[in-house]
Amino acid sequence: MDRQRYITVPLTVEAKKGYDCGEEITDQTLTWQLTEIEFNNLYNSGVFDLINIECDLMIDDFESDWIEGDKIEIALNILQDWENKNSCEEVKKLIDLVKVAFEKNTCVGFDF
Repeated sequence: MDRQRYITVPLTVEAKKGYDCGEEITDQTLTWQLTEIEFNNLYNSGVFDLINIECDLMIDDFESDWIEGDKIEIALNILQDWENKNSCEEVKKLIDLVKVAFEKNTCVGFDF
């Protein structure tokens, strides 16, 4: 049985507050439930390691962390630079989610 792993982007400030408190407002969030293959493709791409180093985070298996504030733009730049040199559908999808968080000024949550 696959583990449940999620990447979540609150779409409003209220939804971000709810996410921060563990009370997700489902109609105000984008949630990607990753399959085992999707998670492994993202994990093995190395993008989490790059983001962790530059943003002082701990995005890893069996961990929960989130990107917010100025770190969202840093993560977006890292992902786009990586994507320019590589190809991975999961990274493209993650870029789209990070762009939404940047535009909405919320966060990207990783619950692995």
